[in-house]
Amino acid sequence: MPVPETIDDWHMVLKAFIEKDPNGDGKNDEVPFSSVDTFYLNFADAWGIDLNTDSRWMQEFMGRGPSVTTADYDGLLLKETARMFTESLSVAQFRHGRFELVAEKFQCIFFNPPGPSYEANEAFAREIADQGGQVVYISNRAITHPTVSSITLVDAFNEFISPIIYVFFVQLIALEMSHRKGLVAGEAKLVGKVTGKE
Repeated sequence: MPVPETIDDWHMVLKAFIEKDPNGDGKNDEVPFSSVDTFYLNFADAWGIDLNTDSRWMQEFMGRGPSVTTADYDGLLLKETARMFTESLSVAQFRHGRFELVAEKFQCIFFNPPGPSYEANEAFAREIADQGGQVVYISNRAITHPTVSSITLVDAFNEFISPIIYVFFVQLIALEMSHRKGLVAGEAKLVGKVTGKE
């Protein structure tokens, strides 16, 4: 049977698992579908939904203090340029609810400039990684951890200047992701920057 691509294909394959006894035990006991983990997201392509280039469900952006504006802007930037599902939250918002989503396939981009909450932010990024989450950690110092990719930017800047540097870096990422998906960064299909209707 070919790999299903459309909703009709999925229906045919799932029905075959129920009716054709693929394990050959003579019983009609196969379970063709489970919502364990994120398997159900395989239907996204069949519905024409492009989750993102890595087939992850959502990219989380996190920061604290002045970096929250960076997270907000970058989440919107990737939605608009690379048509990715993104979420941007402060560390506090993430801790109270979304932290439950951290598991092996969870991925986030974490901004941590120098400042009063630097150590707390670093500890939180490590905690996400310790739970199995994949962290892209953007700061002026690297974290050594198997599931952390550290991107070290300018060593000496303060937390109020950091959003400018971080935003520029993510703009470059957005441009590359748009290119990889065959999109023109900044070119919208359905809306413009100025909208006349709510």
